[in-house]
Amino acid sequence: MNRNKKFVLNVQLAILGFLKEKEFYGYELKKFMERFMGPFANIKFGSIYYALEKLSADRLVEPVREEKAGAQPERTIYRITDRGRAAFLKMLEESLTALQQIYYLLDVSLFFAGGLDPKRVASLLRHRAERVGEARAALAKIHRSHEGNPIAQLLIEHNSVHLETEVNYLNRVAECFERGDPYAGKTLRQWLDEAPEHAAEGRPQADIV
Repeated sequence: MNRNKKFVLNVQLAILGFLKEKEFYGYELKKFMERFMGPFANIKFGSIYYALEKLSADRLVEPVREEKAGAQPERTIYRITDRGRAAFLKMLEESLTALQQIYYLLDVSLFFAGGLDPKRVASLLRHRAERVGEARAALAKIHRSHEGNPIAQLLIEHNSVHLETEVNYLNRVAECFERGDPYAGKTLRQWLDEAPEHAAEGRPQADIV
């Protein structure tokens, strides 16, 4: 599954999940999703309107009525259809079992970091670790603000655990650069010339999306 398709399914799953609970108009749905999913969901909330139109075209949601409040323009109220409920359950089960492979820009940078002074690389990594630690501390405050809401805290903890792991990893890599040369004294050109012995065998073949 490509990244764009994963993003589309992410937005659609969220929209269908909210509409399964109650009817919404576009802006109201956007605000609720930002409020309740902002700390843990990678959703571009401006894409909600386009996604609503797509879901409507696919008959997974449908407009119920038009409403007008004061001087505000008319707004369309949406609800989920029976077909949408079935699609939501299918998406939900698939997303609970799908494995997601994540590729990091940091890893690409480290591959080429032999061109920099090791002490400089270590310094940059330490600085990055500090910033990630600050992000984790900010997330901890959000976690505390959701006291009494166990599922929200569990979802925020998922991100927090990843950030903690990232801090530990960055500091460990920084230590490697501080101790010496993690490239075993070879230039990238030397490693390339020794291929295919040291070349990767491509991406692992697994049920990862």
